[in-house]
Amino acid sequence: MAKKRGRPTILTPDIERLIASHVSANRKKSPEQRTPRKILAYEIQQEIARRWKEQVPELSTLEKRISHYGSIPEEPFDRLFSLASLLEHPIPPEAMPTVMAIYKKALPIVKRGKQTYMIVPREGELTIREAQWIARLYKLIDDPDLLWDWAWFYAQQEWLAEVTGKPFDFPEFDLELMENPQWARNERTEFEREIAIWDIAEKYNADPIKLKELNLSIKQTEKIARSGKYKKEA
Repeated sequence: MAKKRGRPTILTPDIERLIASHVSANRKKSPEQRTPRKILAYEIQQEIARRWKEQVPELSTLEKRISHYGSIPEEPFDRLFSLASLLEHPIPPEAMPTVMAIYKKALPIVKRGKQTYMIVPREGELTIREAQWIARLYKLIDDPDLLWDWAWFYAQQEWLAEVTGKPFDFPEFDLELMENPQWARNERTEFEREIAIWDIAEKYNADPIKLKELNLSIKQTEKIARSGKYKKEA
């Protein structure tokens, strides 16, 4: 007699957003640096166990969701911003000085020699989606760095809503914008720190959860990971 299949696991919106975020970060890496699906599923499972102990899904479920989000084509809005992108994705002229000021922060520095040049990255990459959010928010936030943090955050939430099929409606974030503008900077810093720790763990075959629990600087974390003290269990 054939074995009955159980009901498919229904993941919470928070877990779906977490998976989609990791897939998005993984896709931005060069092909040779991307984390394999099975390892990424294990790492996400460990993070879910740390955050929501009672809701840990099976690895097979996570692998399926990783495949799902990985198969979604890149949206034009998630490509890098440039002046050429304005032809298809215009921005109001009055917002352009602010957008360009932040775009300058994202552009690489080109150091030229007599016969060679070296490209030095700056503070990150500015996507078309983020530039659109800068144009929407620039009259609400004076600090350009904080403005970029909020544009990054809303761009992330907009993308996550699209790929998870959930409504893009977060009044609690709007309230943070009005009452606690620093909140987005903290969110972005924590997100980028988490991605950096996962990358270090992958590089040195270390346990990312244990590395994160150390709560050290990225430089100190990498030094400890390199020492082999927190190797992943086989």
